[in-house]
Amino acid sequence: MAGAASASVLFLLALAGAFVFSYRCHYTSYQAARVQGQRLLFVAASWAIGLLALSRASILLVENRLSENQKMSISEQWQYVTGPLHTPALATFFVAFLWGLLLPSLINAVYRKGRASARAIRKHGGELEKLLYRAMDEELLVSITLENRKAYIGWPVFTPDPRHNTEDFRILPSLSGHRLEDTMGLQLTTDYNRVYALIKRRRSRDPDYTLKARDFEIAIPLEQIVTVNLFSARVNQDWFKIPTADGRNEPQMDAASDSGLLQTLLILLAVWGIIRDPEDN
Repeated sequence: MAGAASASVLFLLALAGAFVFSYRCHYTSYQAARVQGQRLLFVAASWAIGLLALSRASILLVENRLSENQKMSISEQWQYVTGPLHTPALATFFVAFLWGLLLPSLINAVYRKGRASARAIRKHGGELEKLLYRAMDEELLVSITLENRKAYIGWPVFTPDPRHNTEDFRILPSLSGHRLEDTMGLQLTTDYNRVYALIKRRRSRDPDYTLKARDFEIAIPLEQIVTVNLFSARVNQDWFKIPTADGRNEPQMDAASDSGLLQTLLILLAVWGIIRDPEDN
């Protein structure tokens, strides 16, 4: 019984190292933050077993490189330091705890935060998170409609953090307006692109001018969002109208229409280049 109790206490040491590893390592931190209760304990226990295996392997590797006198000297010093806490297995569990502290820094040097975030969103994120992350990663426009029928078209500059239950996100608006009450059609009323271009020109003439494009970022609570979808300036919204019997609403994808849409797209791309200018960040 005493041996079992001692083993349980020692395993808590490895388990503590596993908890630290799970939350500090980019590869595991997002998953660890999204599980709770017994499931979190199971995840940490699985990593603790891995740390124990790594600990034992590293101890054996070091022992094979030491002489008998060196082993004896280290063993005596270890027993002196641990005192009444000393048990034959203590070193293995203690080294496992140390690996839990050190290993995240080694892994994070290779497995960057952005890559881990993308993986967590793909595997554990909701559909809203996946869409917003794709838009931010590919620099796509999104169209957002709120409960009050206010609508924004712009670039997501912050998506919900997979490690936390984020309640809002930021968007850099390109256009804004509202949904019509009777048809819910999109009515655009505000063009931010011209403002961004004016700011760029003003800052080029006056280095002390402090207004930046990022000052127009808008924080939107997730609970107020009704719909979110990708938006393309190359798609004419009239194309989605159902044709009438006389064919008056038949979509016309003629050259003039495509030319106007292409011009709008080029303007948006130019504005996005202005926004991403390091001087405006």
